[in-house]
Amino acid sequence: MSNYETIFEDTLGTHGIITTARAHEIGVSDKELSRLASSGRLERVGYCTYRVSHHVPSRLDQYAVAAAVVGDGAFIYGPSALALMELAPADPRRIHVATARRARHRLPPYVALHRAGGADMVTSYEGIPVQGIAEALLASRGLMMDERIAEAAREALRRGLVLDGELEANGWTVGMDVLPTAREATAWAN
Repeated sequence: MSNYETIFEDTLGTHGIITTARAHEIGVSDKELSRLASSGRLERVGYCTYRVSHHVPSRLDQYAVAAAVVGDGAFIYGPSALALMELAPADPRRIHVATARRARHRLPPYVALHRAGGADMVTSYEGIPVQGIAEALLASRGLMMDERIAEAAREALRRGLVLDGELEANGWTVGMDVLPTAREATAWAN
C-alpha cells in the first residue's frame, strides 16, 4: 500500500484531515507529506495539518480543520459546539476552539481560541472533538444571545442529548421551561 493510500484510509473518520503527528504515527515522513502536497494529493490547510484532496466535503469539515490546526487536545467550544450539534445557529465565520495547551503557531482567521478549563467534558461528534452540551451551554454566555442558549438547552433536552440533572448541575432550572437560575440570569445581564 502506498503512503497516500495509508493516509487516505486513516483519514476516512477524520473528514480527510491528517496532522503531521498522526502521519508520523502511521509511518509517513515529513518529506513524503511535502511531496504529496506538492503533487496536489494533499492540501495544506494549516500548521502541520493537511487534507486529502479526494475527500468529499461536508458541512462539518471546517470544524474538523479548526480543531486539528489548534493541535492535540483541542475541541470545538461553546457556541460552535452548539452549532456543530445543530442545536443553535452560530456565526459561521468564527469557530470557537478551546485547548489547555498554548497554540504557538499562527491560526486561521476564522478560529477563535479559548483557554480550556480542567473540568471541560469533551466528547466526539462525527469524529470531531467537541465540548459536552451542558458545558457548551454555559460557555456560550456572552458569546451568543441568552434566548438562543435557552432554546439550544430545550432542543438538547427534547432530543435526549442532555439530561435534566446535567443542566441542573450546571446551574439551570429545568421544569416547564429551561431557564438559567436567577444567579445565572444576573451574571449574564452584567
